[in-house]
Amino acid sequence: MPGPPRKRWPLGLAGILGLLLIISVAVAVVSLRTIEGAVPGREPVLGLAATGEHFLVGTSAGVYFSTDGVEWRPLEQFADGALVAQAGSDLLVLTGGKLYRGADPGNLEIVVEELPLALALAGDAAGRTWLGLEDGLLVVEPSGERRSVRYADGPDDMVALAVDDTNTDKVFAGSLSSGLWYSRNGGRSFELALETPTRAAMVGVTGSRRFIGTSGGVLYSTPNDPWEFTDLRLSVEALARAGRKYYAVTTDRLVYRSDDGLAWHPVAPVAP
Repeated sequence: MPGPPRKRWPLGLAGILGLLLIISVAVAVVSLRTIEGAVPGREPVLGLAATGEHFLVGTSAGVYFSTDGVEWRPLEQFADGALVAQAGSDLLVLTGGKLYRGADPGNLEIVVEELPLALALAGDAAGRTWLGLEDGLLVVEPSGERRSVRYADGPDDMVALAVDDTNTDKVFAGSLSSGLWYSRNGGRSFELALETPTRAAMVGVTGSRRFIGTSGGVLYSTPNDPWEFTDLRLSVEALARAGRKYYAVTTDRLVYRSDDGLAWHPVAPVAP
């Protein structure tokens, strides 16, 4: 006596399940692929420094170095999470409460120790290092002398910091929860400038343009104009400026370059 008929999946459902399986396999393959020119690893990017001759990318697992923004190698002396920035022609690395500094990535020296936990790092044209703390700023002179700046109102979870080279009273601080904050007095007080969650901040070469990195791309503004998108519409992790060149690191871990901060292209060659 024949048994009960076998239950069959509708052809449409079977096709959908098969398509989902193919997509899952494709996503897994793509996630394992190394993109040419990408910063190695998968850990979060914490900062970018660029001097024109060298690039540093700070991550939660250490620091990577490149001379062209394409070929990367780790700086072995930094195995823990590190913030990076540049002050003039010097590279800055902050890790473990120690500030390292120098023009050569292979010969960075400790200039200050026992620093408090910092959430953001920046430098200015005079060579000062700016640390973003939970409730204020710490300014470190090239000599190592420190100066604290406390504010009552401002970002409470700062992840980005930028100082105008032409006027260091102008300070920008970025927050993922509250947006971009602006100070006209060197960080003693801040006002909210934009509510867009801000991951990175940068000031143009003349101070007339300001840039921020967001999950939707790079936005820019001038003092009298509203914020607008540039043509870099990828999620941005870090920004840096070397002279008149602008650089960004996106979530694909590639470095992008711009001559004016508005038109961007990847430094690494794009595969056909």
